Amino acid sequence: MHQHQHPAWNDLLAWLERHGMDVSSALHVEARSLPFGYGMVALREIGPSAPLFTIPAGALLNAITLAPHYPKAKPKLSSVQVISLHLFLHRPVNGKSSDPLFGPYIAVLPAEFDTHPLTWRRKQRQAVPPPGLWLLDKLPRFVQRDLGRVEKAFQSDWERVQSYLRSKPNVLDSATNSHAQGILDDPTLVEDDFLWAWLNVNTRCIFYRTKDAKSDPDNLTLCPILDFANHSSVVPTMTPQASKQDIWDMALKNKPADFTLLSPSEKSTSVGEELYLQYGFHSNQFLFVEYGFADSISGAAVLSGDQNADIDITPMVEDFVAARGDLGEWMKQRLLEEGYWGEWTLHSSPKPAHPSYRLITALRLYAALPSKVTNLNEIDDLEAQLSSWLEVVGGQRECISEENEVLWRKSLEQICKTVLEAATTHSKSLEVPPTEQSVAGAVSCVKSLWEEERYVAEAVMQSIEANETF
Repeated sequence: MHQHQHPAWNDLLAWLERHGMDVSSALHVEARSLPFGYGMVALREIGPSAPLFTIPAGALLNAITLAPHYPKAKPKLSSVQVISLHLFLHRPVNGKSSDPLFGPYIAVLPAEFDTHPLTWRRKQRQAVPPPGLWLLDKLPRFVQRDLGRVEKAFQSDWERVQSYLRSKPNVLDSATNSHAQGILDDPTLVEDDFLWAWLNVNTRCIFYRTKDAKSDPDNLTLCPILDFANHSSVVPTMTPQASKQDIWDMALKNKPADFTLLSPSEKSTSVGEELYLQYGFHSNQFLFVEYGFADSISGAAVLSGDQNADIDITPMVEDFVAARGDLGEWMKQRLLEEGYWGEWTLHSSPKPAHPSYRLITALRLYAALPSKVTNLNEIDDLEAQLSSWLEVVGGQRECISEENEVLWRKSLEQICKTVLEAATTHSKSLEVPPTEQSVAGAVSCVKSLWEEERYVAEAVMQSIEANETF
């Protein structure tokens, strides 16, 4: 046993072997303790695109493997709900899970999510608040808003699982988590257990075909060993081996496929080298609210366009529109009608750093109307201006006018300055309290969010100054 190997690693392998997995010659990785938690490390030299391990279908934790153990319901439980339910019923105690089905796997899942922003949201009214709660007020505005989206999804799943257990209380008889029975008396007393379960599912599930349609949102699974892998958006990463059903977009005719993970295709891997996954091509804002972390940001790389970074600045643009009074409300309604309200973003790459087309379209309308006017009745040619804008939206003309192009770029520059000033101020104010060293990583993530806003806004301003074409 390697001195830094996960203490429950051998128990996990023994369980996987009982499910038919080759845990000797066909296993090329192990979970080891690293400076920032556990990670997946190579046991030997590995070539590009080589199989690292194969998990038998029966050892994957998903709606198919759980179906025989839970009575059907109408409406049916989603994959997220049924997997979360199972983890809730079998949450480990002192690092051990007594679940007869997946106990050794559940035992190696993260024991807590104290520094995930959803934990801060859900526990902020508790007598003993979680560490880092004060960071909620330090988040960028869009991140705060998007966290509300994640919380809404959690609340919906939590209510559905409560309803399911009230209608089928016998399911609780199989629970090995002694707290689970309390859900029928006072769900608030066991919400922490469900939050732990739900966050494990939300942060660790991967795409895996459990449904006939490839696009079905229930195509999810938890996968042993795989979830030890950390995220990277920079270094070469591992990839799942595509199944025949995925390659040919076929329906599931027989039993679900085993899961095989492949080494990075771009390079060989050395003994002891950490192997990474990429959790999709997402912004730091998304990574933080969904997974509880953010990639580090290099100002030089963002400004040069070598690091892909993008930010949603919808709240700031909404402020600019709202400041126009009745006219701003009129603009909002027109943008809603044409499908261009919200989701306004800035991007560092591909070069030049640029605003999204949605933002350009909104700013063209914003700049088409006199800047100091807030009353609709003060504009005589309102419909004419709207007609010109609609022609641009419909592709009938390239722009409203040369003057409008100059004006919307000036508005964009003003918005970028607002973003830059707020980001600089907040980034400088973030320090780790001496009594809360456990949240140093979370503070670093929040600082990265602000730095990303700062550098992306600065990069777009440079593009404007250079008169780049967007």
